[in-house]
Amino acid sequence: MHNSDHHIERYLSGDMTTQEKKKFLQEVKNDAALKEALELEDGLRKHLKGDFETAKLFQQSSYKKELSNFISSPDGRFSKIKIKEAQDLYFKSKVSKTKWVRIITTSAAILMILFGLFYMFTQPSSENLYAQYYDPTDLPSFTQRTDKTNKLSAITQSFKDEQWLKTQEEIDVYLNSATQINPLVYIYQGLTSTEQGNLPDAISAYERLENAETIDASRAFWFKALTYLKFNNKEKATEVLQTITQDQNNYKYREAVILLNKLQ
Repeated sequence: MHNSDHHIERYLSGDMTTQEKKKFLQEVKNDAALKEALELEDGLRKHLKGDFETAKLFQQSSYKKELSNFISSPDGRFSKIKIKEAQDLYFKSKVSKTKWVRIITTSAAILMILFGLFYMFTQPSSENLYAQYYDPTDLPSFTQRTDKTNKLSAITQSFKDEQWLKTQEEIDVYLNSATQINPLVYIYQGLTSTEQGNLPDAISAYERLENAETIDASRAFWFKALTYLKFNNKEKATEVLQTITQDQNNYKYREAVILLNKLQ
């Protein structure tokens, strides 16, 4: 075993003294190759222990393209054959069992990780889809200089500053004082409830916009779908997106078609 491999083995196995560990970690800090080797071995061990989610190396989305290319390549498909050959050779060979167990389990773990990551990266999470499709520039703006609009502007500013309680208070003041409510304020009300983790209130706000007599009513569907994604409810998000795609005049029709395709 290479000297650095020996140090990695002892470090991960907890066999180093405090002084040895301190010296080794300093070497890792100064040696990029050693750091990469340590992270790889640590990731493999965590995966084999069922702790894949905490394996830092394999959570990095920068590996997506490389993994996708590998898995779809002849080498990726060929890996299965090689692992099978290694298993067969293990039972026929007189070579140390410990060595072959390490080879086989490591090879199998690598392949499982690659295919697991390929699936993970090709099946976008609700959180990632929300982040991808939520665009602050889609939020309504209120530009007319009236007392009513000043209150709406205060709402948008508080929302922009991510002061959710203040935003909610200003929305309540506006709704209780306005003689004619601008229904687009319900978008801010819904998103504010979303940020506060209150799904029922968020959906109620969007439904008030949906039922309002305004040409902007279909905006409610888009923000409702995004909110369901935020709360990891793909089924409900899909239902709302299907509603949007029933009419090309609906707000964000094209985006809804694309997003719906990703969810199905």
